[in-house]
This record gives sequence, structure tokens and C-alpha cells, in this order.
Amino acid sequence: MNESLDILIIDDDPEILKAVTILLKHRGHRPMTTAAEDTAVIVELRKGNYLPDIIIMDILLSGIDGRDLCRELKNEPKTRNIPIIMFSAYPNIEGSAKAAGADYFLAKPFGWRDLNNAIAEVMAVKQIR
Repeated sequence: MNESLDILIIDDDPEILKAVTILLKHRGHRPMTTAAEDTAVIVELRKGNYLPDIIIMDILLSGIDGRDLCRELKNEPKTRNIPIIMFSAYPNIEGSAKAAGADYFLAKPFGWRDLNNAIAEVMAVKQIR
């Protein structure tokens, strides 16, 4: 996959944000990060004014459950077709991530190949829709 994508990363762990950003930039993508639900990025996302190609987010965030945000985005016409990749250190919650509308789940820790495969898979499905 050589396409450069706008990718929003949502996590409250600055080290995860930094590591994923480095990986994505290395592959030519344009990552944007946010750590909290009420940031300007999330506000604009909720309004449909900011529409990244993919959202990558942790399930357990400070102040919000990522599954709730995922459900909200998947229920809005402007954001429902944005692929969402959710991740967690708790692999036994994959089912609840999928039930919330996540298009893909990654168990932490994950490597670049895992993330790259997830991005390729959700973009392939998006192209079919």
C-alpha cells in the first residue's frame, strides 16, 4: 500500500501516540494525534468538519470509553464510513470493540506489520463499499 493517508490516532498514552506517529510518518502517512475526548480535533470530527481516512484509537481512554466514541461515529452519516481500528492491552475485549462498530482490532503490543496489515485491510474494505 503506497497511498498516503490522513490518520487520526486517539490515545491517552503519549508514548503510544509518539510511537504510532513515527511508524505512520515513516510509511508516508499524515498522522494527527489527540489524547482526550474534548479536544478541538474530536469536536471537529464529531461535527463532520474533520474527516480522516482512518481512525486508530485505544479502547480505554481517560474520560471516555473508546467504544462509545466508536458507536457515536458509526451512527453519524458524515463519519460512519471512516474505518476505525481499535486497540487494547486487553485482547479479551475484541468482541466488544467489534460490537461497537470497530472495523479492526489490534491487541497491544503490536508491531508495524500488524498495524500496516490492519490499515491495508480496512482500506481494501472501504474501497469495496
